[in-house]
Amino acid sequence: RILFEGQDDLTYLIDKNQKDQMEKELMSKVNEIKSQVTAKTPFEIELQLHDILCKNTTYLRNDNDPLKYTAYGALVQGKAVCEGYSRAMQLLLAQYGIKSTLVTGKADNIGHMWNLVYIENAWYHLDATWNDLGNGIVSHTYFNLTDSEISKDHSRYVTHLELTYDEIVCETPSPYNFQLPLCNKTDNNYFIKKNYVYGPNEEEKIAKFLMQPFDIIEFKFSSD
Repeated sequence: RILFEGQDDLTYLIDKNQKDQMEKELMSKVNEIKSQVTAKTPFEIELQLHDILCKNTTYLRNDNDPLKYTAYGALVQGKAVCEGYSRAMQLLLAQYGIKSTLVTGKADNIGHMWNLVYIENAWYHLDATWNDLGNGIVSHTYFNLTDSEISKDHSRYVTHLELTYDEIVCETPSPYNFQLPLCNKTDNNYFIKKNYVYGPNEEEKIAKFLMQPFDIIEFKFSSD
């Protein structure tokens, strides 16, 4: 629903029949994706859902279709912006009882949205949009990061508890999040969980890793 400036009534983009049909299409796609998931642990389920989403969704930059902001756009149409990716990820995780929420902020000084995911009693940042490199290539650089790690190139908007009095009473308050949990655990970071982190003087170990028959090689150094 969209309320245009100066209007007293809400203008609907679709009617009820279209809504019901789109909901059926969306849940059909969700069930199709679930049939591809073979993982049993929360981390591996999250990983498989993330990879399926990234491989089957194309990031849209300039498009007037409002559905690009929705899970429907990401999953059914295969086209979305960051909000569509984030809402799709949240919907998919919910099918497995994995808690997640949405975070709004900026990345590269541009408005952005990503997820917080709750895995094994800890919260992590997950940015599926930035992990989608296009052409079916999936990165895991932004898979389950801490607050400190994500803050290198992402900045979240303040929470509602951090708003100033002027922002609260302003007719057009600044964008904000609801209260966000602390993300300071690294156990379920992709590289740590997969044991793809290498430290100083491990050249031989790295060489053996690079000789594996992967289409894409991803690993991380333990320090700068």
